[in-house]
Amino acid sequence: MPKIGVRLPRLIGSAGEYLADVSALESAGVDTIWLESGGPDAWVILGALAAATQRVRLGCILAPGAFHGAAQVNAGISSAQKLSRDRIVLAVPASDVTSARTTGARTFSLGSTQDITVDGVIHKLTAPGDLPGPDQTHVNQTHIEVWGDIVMPADREAWTATMSAYETAGLTGVIVPWDARLVDLLRNAEPDDRSDLSMSTG
Repeated sequence: MPKIGVRLPRLIGSAGEYLADVSALESAGVDTIWLESGGPDAWVILGALAAATQRVRLGCILAPGAFHGAAQVNAGISSAQKLSRDRIVLAVPASDVTSARTTGARTFSLGSTQDITVDGVIHKLTAPGDLPGPDQTHVNQTHIEVWGDIVMPADREAWTATMSAYETAGLTGVIVPWDARLVDLLRNAEPDDRSDLSMSTG
């Protein structure tokens, strides 16, 4: 099955509930938590998420030109990387990929440079690029991940059908917006099978 990424809103109502939701998503097997957009407080929020999680990757989507103030952005990324033990990933326009990679964070290029379609949707190709080798130096290799940005399926049956379609299309994963139903869907992905009840009642 495709991996799951979840796009969270950046604004926090209750910090406790926000962090509890993130912990529940990690426990349910989510691969990456994404903030909807960057900004001065994005690194503060990512730092808090890093403290509340152990495994899940933490992503920030940066607007075009975010590296024009490179010193401030790089400092935020560096701090978030330390707090998360190198789990930060960045999604940037293709024009900012080179600048983003100098931060040491895994970098995804936003765009539709590869056409893989499911129900007419063109998916994003993410190319993290240079990855650390065994000696922690960067080696010149490209690891390709293809992620689809999708709407939240309406119900469990639609979720199962959507995941199956994207798996068939060969995607690495899908990114869905936060929804209160997500944790239950991830923990109980299959539609309810009540054949046992049918047999017992004749």
